[in-house]
Amino acid sequence: MLTLSARGLSLIVVLGLLVGCGGTGGVMSYDADRDVTRYETGRLTVAQAGSGGNFASQASLRMQVTSECSGRECVPDQAQMVFSVDSQSDFSISSRRLTIETDNQTFEWGQEESWNRVGDMRTSQGRIVSITLPLSDVQAIAQSTSIEGSLGDKTLNLEGVQSQLQEFVQTARNPSTAGAEGA
Repeated sequence: MLTLSARGLSLIVVLGLLVGCGGTGGVMSYDADRDVTRYETGRLTVAQAGSGGNFASQASLRMQVTSECSGRECVPDQAQMVFSVDSQSDFSISSRRLTIETDNQTFEWGQEESWNRVGDMRTSQGRIVSITLPLSDVQAIAQSTSIEGSLGDKTLNLEGVQSQLQEFVQTARNPSTAGAEGA
């Protein structure tokens, strides 16, 4: 028979909170001064690029989804999806064209630019692309059984962040069940 001491149980609970509930999904906060409710995911890694497989030289491409609306526990219509580089290293991309393909939809933003030679590729740090889309499109992306994405010539791992997107949509669609921070 397995028994846990109070100390062992506390350690499991703390580890569960740190690992399993990292807060990268849907977080809701309320700004009473502005009367605005804000929803956001954490900064989710969707691609990595680096030289020679050296982890220290790898730059992470991160995505964060946010939304704001007026009032306490309001339900937003739109969300903003921001892609940024989280590194001091440069991150080379062929263009700022974002494509996401789901089960039955293709979403495309930006223009194809003529950066098809290595010498033409742009390096970037910080925010690369910011798009606004209906919350229903975020939901379609989150619930898709087949998903592929790219930003320029970089393949995005969107399957790896779908659960956080689902949590974001669930929180934004049902704010009364989420409980706001910063009330």
